Amino acid sequence: NADFTNTEYLPTVTQHAKWWYDPGTNSVYQQSINTYKEWRINGGRRTRNNSTLYTPSGTYTIQSYTTWRVAIVRTITQNTIQLLTSSPCGIQQPPAHVPNPTPPWVVLENLDIDEEVIPSFLQSVRINTAQVVSDGSYKNGRSSLAFTDVGRAKSAFIGCNIVPGRKDDQCSYRAELGGILGVMTLVNDQCIKQDIQKGGVTAGCDSKSALLNAFSDYPITTKIAS
Repeated sequence: NADFTNTEYLPTVTQHAKWWYDPGTNSVYQQSINTYKEWRINGGRRTRNNSTLYTPSGTYTIQSYTTWRVAIVRTITQNTIQLLTSSPCGIQQPPAHVPNPTPPWVVLENLDIDEEVIPSFLQSVRINTAQVVSDGSYKNGRSSLAFTDVGRAKSAFIGCNIVPGRKDDQCSYRAELGGILGVMTLVNDQCIKQDIQKGGVTAGCDSKSALLNAFSDYPITTKIAS
């Protein structure tokens, strides 16, 4: 995936990425809560099949390094993983000045916010009763998304958009995850503007398979109905 291999990662990625590859030691590291579990390449005679297979070394470290690269692995067995690919560069230092980020595309385009109703929605966020729904659709190499809030006579917001990306990257999973990203981005943006520090939102989405694939260690497949 060109988007993955050409990305430069800032230090904040250490809070999210689960698997890392260290080209210096040819080791893979699995992030746990406060440590990194080391996986080393299989010993013995090297063949084409086992050159990317790793097993646990029993070693743990509590520090990550800027030379590490974000990795994608496949679980073979409980004690064997396969390194599929890794980013071409390690963690980058952030620029000296980071300007205020531009709101994401899902907020900028095709979004209708009812200024009279949005305060009621935000109040429901504060008391953990807010409800939102999202969905996505894919056809002929194009993905679209839609999202809104529910639970009141009139919606506080309605959003829809075409999901960006290359034609080869589009699928029903990308469309549905785009809908989830859209509604979560909007809610987060509104909470920041209104300084809402605590609360909750229940999100309903017909996207279980997309979520399972997104958070799985296995290669993504669209063979399971979304």
